[in-house]
Amino acid sequence: AAVPLEVVVTGDESSCKKLGARLFSITPMEVDVSMMEDTLRELANITAGQVKRAMSIDAALGLPRIVLGSEPWRNSMGGQELIVLRADCDDINLEVQVATAS
Repeated sequence: AAVPLEVVVTGDESSCKKLGARLFSITPMEVDVSMMEDTLRELANITAGQVKRAMSIDAALGLPRIVLGSEPWRNSMGGQELIVLRADCDDINLEVQVATAS
């Protein structure tokens, strides 16, 4: 049976603006909220696709969603965190978490 996974990408506003600027080839000042959200969704899709391929999961990917807030993400499925990656490059700080359902 397929194991449900949740892939979460988090970052502070400054990092999301900088990453969005690189994705859209504009300055960070030009990046609006929808561009930041699109950037995070794209990164989540890329990550989920790579995890799916690496784990040979034969299941459709769900649509990425945006959760606003300043609290750290917690595994909403009550399962186990499999992967936690923290990236800090050129003042862009992101965290990617992959978790299973319980």
